[in-house]
Amino acid sequence: MGEDSSTYLCAILDCEALTHMILRTHMTMTTKEQVQEILSQARTAHGSVRIDLGCGLNRVPGTIGVDHLISDEVQIVANIEETLPFPDQSIDEVYLSHVLEHVHDPWELVKEIHRVLVVGGRCEIRVPHHTNPSAFEMGHRTYWNRFSMTGVLRNGTKSKEQQALFLEERIAIEPLFLRGLLRPVINAVPRLYEMGLCHLFPAYEVVYSLKKQAV
Repeated sequence: MGEDSSTYLCAILDCEALTHMILRTHMTMTTKEQVQEILSQARTAHGSVRIDLGCGLNRVPGTIGVDHLISDEVQIVANIEETLPFPDQSIDEVYLSHVLEHVHDPWELVKEIHRVLVVGGRCEIRVPHHTNPSAFEMGHRTYWNRFSMTGVLRNGTKSKEQQALFLEERIAIEPLFLRGLLRPVINAVPRLYEMGLCHLFPAYEVVYSLKKQAV
């Protein structure tokens, strides 16, 4: 995309933050050496390395922001749909918030997360629940419920294509409204909820809190 095209697109979208990101981004990826230095500095300063994949403009505090677009919240510019730019077992915690539904192959990204996490490392994944109206926005490729990650869980059902990689620490459905009232009820009977109650009481998102297991 040329500079004129980028400027025109930004004018149409009329979004100052997105304009800033597009005009600064020309896929200038962070080098392997730079990634190593960033990880080393984080481990020295905090004793652990925590990353926020696909953080955009909303990086989790205390994490290293990773995204293909450049913003003030992004420390590592990388395409997360390709091999993640981290050595094996180099990351202690990974966060993804409303990112996995955008990628072409969520299973490959989950396997990459498993590769870069240390054994015992934790991953928190947030995705829109399929009853959330925003789940069907343009750009979303997959739709999610409470049991969508079953194939990668140690206590889940394996298939020939999938291998259990994580132990479920907590999986929670976040209601779209009346959260204080509905949250404990929905999460007490998740299968019943997904079998039909979800259409009466839609959910905002599903939160998967997972722990890496040695394969």
